[in-house]
Amino acid sequence: MVFNTIKEFNKHYNSVRMDILTRHGYKRGDKVRLKKAMALMISFDGENFLNTGCYSIVDMKDKIRMYELSNQEVVFCLKALV
Repeated sequence: MVFNTIKEFNKHYNSVRMDILTRHGYKRGDKVRLKKAMALMISFDGENFLNTGCYSIVDMKDKIRMYELSNQEVVFCLKALV
């Protein structure tokens, strides 16, 4: 699933986070810190995705916001690393 706004990112982040927690046997509501569990990927042409080097949620949101404000046509996706 691809996205290009912060609102869409939040929905997709929560979905991927729950998927990771479920695969590792955690229940909904358990306090778990995901460190470097997801990577933000960017695509300028809609096909080839490159790693942005962002692993924390704050860095991911900053990167998305930067491209939102510049009005460039880019899409993002999250890649689960665990």
